[in-house]
Amino acid sequence: MINKLKPVIILIILFFTNVYSQKFNSSDFDVKIDSLMKIWHIPGCSIAIVKDSTLLYTKGYGYADIENKINANSNTIYGIASCSKAITCFALGLLSEQKKMDWDIPVRYYFPEFILEDPYISANITPLDLVTHRSGYAANDMLWYKSGKSRSELIELMRYLKPNKLFRTTFQYNNLMYVVAGQLVEKISGVTWENFVKENIFIPLEMKNSSFSIKDVVNNPNNSARYLLKNNIPTKIDMLDADNIGGAGSINSTVNDMANWLIMQVNKGNFKGKQIISESELNFLQKPAMAVGNLIAYPELYYLNYACGWYVTTYKGDLILRHAGALDGVSTLTSFMPDKKLGIIVIANLDEAADFTTSVSYLAYDLLNGNKLTDWSDRFIKENTEANSNTNNESEIHSKTHSLSSYLGEYYNLPYGKIIIYTKNDKLFFKYNMFDIPLKHITYNTFELEDDYVFYKMRINFAIDRTGKIDKIYIPFESKIADIEFIKK
Repeated sequence: MINKLKPVIILIILFFTNVYSQKFNSSDFDVKIDSLMKIWHIPGCSIAIVKDSTLLYTKGYGYADIENKINANSNTIYGIASCSKAITCFALGLLSEQKKMDWDIPVRYYFPEFILEDPYISANITPLDLVTHRSGYAANDMLWYKSGKSRSELIELMRYLKPNKLFRTTFQYNNLMYVVAGQLVEKISGVTWENFVKENIFIPLEMKNSSFSIKDVVNNPNNSARYLLKNNIPTKIDMLDADNIGGAGSINSTVNDMANWLIMQVNKGNFKGKQIISESELNFLQKPAMAVGNLIAYPELYYLNYACGWYVTTYKGDLILRHAGALDGVSTLTSFMPDKKLGIIVIANLDEAADFTTSVSYLAYDLLNGNKLTDWSDRFIKENTEANSNTNNESEIHSKTHSLSSYLGEYYNLPYGKIIIYTKNDKLFFKYNMFDIPLKHITYNTFELEDDYVFYKMRINFAIDRTGKIDKIYIPFESKIADIEFIKK
């Protein structure tokens, strides 16, 4: 009976896929994408759309490399950044399915070297807590970003961070906990996170152009360049070496490879007739586990929750799972509607292009689902204009309280390390890890980092001890906690 029904089921799937193909006018879509790329100054992007078990649409637009006039295509390689998180969760899901890991058993059982400052959290934090951003710890991204520190060094330094929220009460996005999650895969499986993902995910899903390090792609002719907007002109920047965050965001891929990943997601763990993961385990990975806590942002959406590497909400009444990825010079958005068996991956080679990738994704869903079109791009432009008009960072100007030489020296913090303040051409400079940035005096002992990218006008404050000497720097590396204190040595 089952064998007799199989051809009928296949015909039904093909019928509905064909219906979606007829709904989707690729020429009209191309015109809209070209228009959005001009609005948001996108150098190049790649898009793939899946329906049921089929790659419905895939294409590259613009340039993967402007200077060398290399066109973007469906196999252009980009960093997918935080879209790596769902893949790391999937790896843990495979270990759970193999009964090698329990989502609710504390991490210390598998990974005794992982210790946090708070003894209760350290003793009770589970793999599920790690990947659903409910650890009680703020992001502290400057601990890893361009730090040169290895994954093991980062995990060692995490024990000196303090929680800022009660355990399991508040959603706080945290890349460092995903570094731990990736290393947990290694601890339990006995092989590296990279090898486990490659053997158990990339190979079965035929993700042949996916890798884990910039070293794997930097010399690949199909690798995309990375760009940053300066005065609305895309400017090429260096590829960020994010190898040290591993499971949080170091994967490189293509939209065609990621399409296979989405086909498996919308087909209950099945890819080309092979069950990659059990349906029950995949359901667990896709199930909300933590409320993000935001109000409903737009009438088309609903309350936002977080599953294992996926944000979960609805879009115009349809359940949608999605996750963005952002690293220097690349913006990614992966999403799918499980009930519609529909998925979309958009990657652009421009920094902070989330408004573009979101506009493209929702446009595609509207077209494919027969919705009334919402002009998300125009909405985002108006919001950005309003936000920029409300920015006021002016301060009353007062002279410095000390001579330049009084500020000079080395300032330390555990776990953040060392800041060096030095002078060049009668101007103060701030040196931290790979950063070397001039300081602009604002008022009294407040200075501004003259950087329009990573720190963007961040202000630091020098403090005075009881004898009148400069003895500390306070810097807002993490917005959700008090300024980080660096003590002069």
